[in-house]
Amino acid sequence: MESITIGMDLGDRRHQVCVLDKGGRVIRTCQVSNTQGAINKFFSRYGG
Repeated sequence: MESITIGMDLGDRRHQVCVLDKGGRVIRTCQVSNTQGAINKFFSRYGG
């Protein structure tokens, strides 16, 4: 998998997420619920 950066703005109920590629371009934005299952599911898409 290519190098990426994941930024998260943490909230009480959900987190805002932005995924950047190696060049700093946004490749995905989304919201993730603040539950262990939702966070695990989100990060399972990305190795490392």
